[in-house]
Amino acid sequence: MTEPMSTSERPLANLTPEELKHLAESPVTYNPEVSKATMGKGQSAEKEPANVLVLDTGNPAKPDRAQVSTKEEQDEVYLQTIARGVVDHHTIDSKVHLAEGLEAKCATRMAADYPDAVLKMMRERGTTEIKVHNDSDLDAVSSAYLATALIGQKEHAQATLPTIATELGEFANQVDFGRYRESDAEAYSKSLMGLFAGIKRYIDDKIKEQGGAIWGDQVKTPDEKRAEYGKLMAASSEALMKYSFALLNACNEYKAKNGSIDLKNLDLSALPIKDEKLLSVIQEGLPKVKEEFTTFNSEFAAAEAGKRTITVMGPDGKPREAVLYTVTETTLSPTTVTNMAYVRVPDNAIVAVFAGPERTKGGDMYDIGMKTESTDRFNLRFMVAHFNQLEAKKRAEVFGNLDALAAGTEQPTEAQQLWLNRWRLTPAQLKEKWTAKRKGYEDYHGDPTVCVSQGDSLVAASNTSLLTPEDFSAVLSQLGQEQAPLQQAA
Repeated sequence: MTEPMSTSERPLANLTPEELKHLAESPVTYNPEVSKATMGKGQSAEKEPANVLVLDTGNPAKPDRAQVSTKEEQDEVYLQTIARGVVDHHTIDSKVHLAEGLEAKCATRMAADYPDAVLKMMRERGTTEIKVHNDSDLDAVSSAYLATALIGQKEHAQATLPTIATELGEFANQVDFGRYRESDAEAYSKSLMGLFAGIKRYIDDKIKEQGGAIWGDQVKTPDEKRAEYGKLMAASSEALMKYSFALLNACNEYKAKNGSIDLKNLDLSALPIKDEKLLSVIQEGLPKVKEEFTTFNSEFAAAEAGKRTITVMGPDGKPREAVLYTVTETTLSPTTVTNMAYVRVPDNAIVAVFAGPERTKGGDMYDIGMKTESTDRFNLRFMVAHFNQLEAKKRAEVFGNLDALAAGTEQPTEAQQLWLNRWRLTPAQLKEKWTAKRKGYEDYHGDPTVCVSQGDSLVAASNTSLLTPEDFSAVLSQLGQEQAPLQQAA
């Protein structure tokens, strides 16, 4: 019995110009079993099976070239990464120096510029599944959109991308490398980035609403809550991909009918959106995006004016430059500001944000973040010690008698009671919070106020931080003032 030919051995079909045009103008079907946002940011694709194509993450192997002087050499680097089964730019960004005049490419731009290479790799590896990172950004969903369009073309002689591929690659590139710097809220809300942000804001609001109900359930066990919350996050990732594909399909159809499209200036009412739910999602999320964007612009202008360069030590032992942006007393949440800043700042940026005086009930008191994909250059673990040292000193000064307060043998002073009222905690509750051990931080006395998130890209301080905005700024002002570069923690 003759063995069936593999996809790479079969004669490839040559489509007619009419067929190619029809394919380019056809919608890309979202299938949650094919296109998934389940990878961690910066997670290696090394353990993924050959049939899984990973985009916008994956930590691919270091390219053979460390220096690129010509477009041909640049193409060689990107093509080499694609051939290895990962469409991701982050290792290239950190390991390869591009000569002046050459523009780095995000994952969407890679797929748009090298579709035949992507399709060839899909044939050779038998790609049946696509994965991008969770909490997907525009580059992740856009690259997944283009790759999904190709996954059914493995028997075609040439790759055919959606009509908007070029425009999508160029726009995603501007956003991903911090070059899309629209400062007008109304104009931003009409861009593809603004509409995508509207979708994401709607989904994030639902996560907070439903997640709060899950964690507040008095009946379920902690394990049951975690399992239910995991399902909520998985469903949210699917929703973001589904709505994003539908939006991009509408843009693709618009260009097919009108001959051109400006992704920086989209008329929502003119887009042929087939899904009424998508329209309502955008319309509900967009006003909140515009409001936050206006506030962010005002607050971040000062951070951009006052940005400065500091030197940190990379994991390879070599000093690296980082650009530090500082926002004190934001009226938004610190996490919101850091996330919005990531589309405005370069890859070597650190964004430090302190919460405003009204942030008393919950959430982080301050966040210091960087783009997750840049953690192979440096990470933020070095900052934890700087802040925890001051936090420990302040705890000793303000609540040195916490044991007695918790036991009821002493009464809080007026200053102590103000803090307790602010946190809505009793002395006993505060002691429990501050003495709980946290894995990985056993060297600290009890629960560290400041910790670094998984991935080492976000330093987050609990709302029981005792630091003032002045304290926060003082610590940051010391960074880079040391005689030697700041050391990475092991």
